[in-house]
Amino acid sequence: MARERSPDRDKAKQMWLESGGTMKLKEYLRRSFCSGQKGSEVENTRRMERLR
Repeated sequence: MARERSPDRDKAKQMWLESGGTMKLKEYLRRSFCSGQKGSEVENTRRMERLR
C-alpha cells in the first residue's frame, strides 16, 4: 500500500510555480523553515536515483 502524499509537496510546487521555475531547493528550505539536513537528504536521494 502506498503512503499518503505529503501536503508539503503541493506547497513546494506552488512556491516553485510562483517563482517562475527558478527557485532552488535551498531557497525553498529557507522559506519553509525546514532543516538543512532534510535538504541534504533530498539531494542525496536525487543523486542516487540518477546513478541507477
